[in-house]
Amino acid sequence: MNRRIPFLGLLGFILVVPSLAEDIYKWEDADGQTHYSDVPKAGAVEVEIHPVQTFSLPTAASTPTDKGVNTEADVNAEADLGYQIMAITKPGQEESIWNTGGKVTVSLNLQPGLKAGHSIRLYMDGQLLADLPPRATSLRLSDVYRGKHQLQAEVQDKKGNVLIKASPVTFFYHQTSVNRRPGSIINQGPNF
Repeated sequence: MNRRIPFLGLLGFILVVPSLAEDIYKWEDADGQTHYSDVPKAGAVEVEIHPVQTFSLPTAASTPTDKGVNTEADVNAEADLGYQIMAITKPGQEESIWNTGGKVTVSLNLQPGLKAGHSIRLYMDGQLLADLPPRATSLRLSDVYRGKHQLQAEVQDKKGNVLIKASPVTFFYHQTSVNRRPGSIINQGPNF
């Protein structure tokens, strides 16, 4: 069976073989097929193979072994790696939410992602609701009552310093009254 070696396979062979053999030989057979081997044959010519170019990754910067100690350099390095974006993406600005049984999902966009030792705090109407679990970017609120509400979110470091704040988002929560008569018109606007 006559097998042809694909060009890329041949190239890989030529790059790998120098580590296995010292000399590579090339020749053509009677059908014009080119062959390579580490064994010389009559009419074969030695192939000159240059060393393979390599690349080494730089070593990572060392980190302090005692995580409880923050030097001034650590604080400055942390500030240099600041957050670029923090936004409340859900609910949208002035969004009306209807009949969800008091449940409202809040989603955040934080870039880059939350760093170790930092926390996301979520506020509604000026009251702290929760510190989100690490890596969480959404939270489902329950028992949200009718009316106009404002959400605020921020990232804090271990010492409680605010590193970034999202712009406040106002939303309107509507729950149809059980006293509403069938066929009556529901006010669709933000006024209550």
